[in-house]
Amino acid sequence: LAPSSPSSPRASHHPSPPSFAPTSPVVGVNQCRKSAPHDVTTSMRAASRLLPAPWTRAPRARRAHRIACAPSPPPRALSVAFIGWEWPEEHASAAGVRTVALARALRARGHRVAILACAAENPASEALRAEGFAVRRAPANRGRETREALGKDAPDVVVFDRFLAEEAFGARVREDFPRAVRVLDMQDAHALRRKRMEAWKGGASAEEVVLATPDARDVNLQRELGSATRSDVTLACSRVELEWLATTCGLRRERLCEASFFHPRIAPGVIGANEVEVRDDFERRRGFATVGTFKHLPNVDSVEFLAAEVWPL
Repeated sequence: LAPSSPSSPRASHHPSPPSFAPTSPVVGVNQCRKSAPHDVTTSMRAASRLLPAPWTRAPRARRAHRIACAPSPPPRALSVAFIGWEWPEEHASAAGVRTVALARALRARGHRVAILACAAENPASEALRAEGFAVRRAPANRGRETREALGKDAPDVVVFDRFLAEEAFGARVREDFPRAVRVLDMQDAHALRRKRMEAWKGGASAEEVVLATPDARDVNLQRELGSATRSDVTLACSRVELEWLATTCGLRRERLCEASFFHPRIAPGVIGANEVEVRDDFERRRGFATVGTFKHLPNVDSVEFLAAEVWPL
């Protein structure tokens, strides 16, 4: 996906980030990179779109329009590095499902993908390596080792797995790889979730919990917004979170991308590779089931609320 046409010369040097919708993820992420100051072609293209009609008849303007209308060269393969504290594991959490699927989507489009983590190697890292990803360890607070691990891929794009990873590695990436696009993958609006958890623990009703939001003095919010501000692009998991970040928190909308689950759409009657009969009639169903790890407190709360408040209805 190419960025939208700029409406001003300033915008031409700060193109809008691509859409990361599940149906067409991460195409054209290389367009997020800022144009170099000496990129005359980009400047002429931007100028040609802003010229008044009389000026466009001049020879120089006609040349600018020819350049602007020329077909773009095919996008080159990028080197993309994911870095975080833990190895993403699609069978352990929703965040793991999303990260691994995003990495697969990038690789399917011809990009080179490496996955780095602080944790010691384990079955999750071995599964990633067996799938064909470059897997490397990047110990925390080890500048030289982190530089060497990232330098093996000369990354064009570095994706931070949550704001904690950006806090730990962002400065190192900016120093050692200044031309790399830095992407913060929020995974969750952690400050918002923690504020709602505080409201729930304080005995607030469900309606009050939903309306609870952190204010500007909230330390968790300050840290998360700081990471987003230092990054070139921030991935939000939902449209609601994206709007909250843009309208309430004041982040620049053109640097926010909606990126929910990059998972194949399941066709009706099919779960994975096994065809099953889908029974639409409610009367034939019995009981209920929930999916999730109970190491995640919101999952525990959801099951308790389902059993105590929803199911008796």
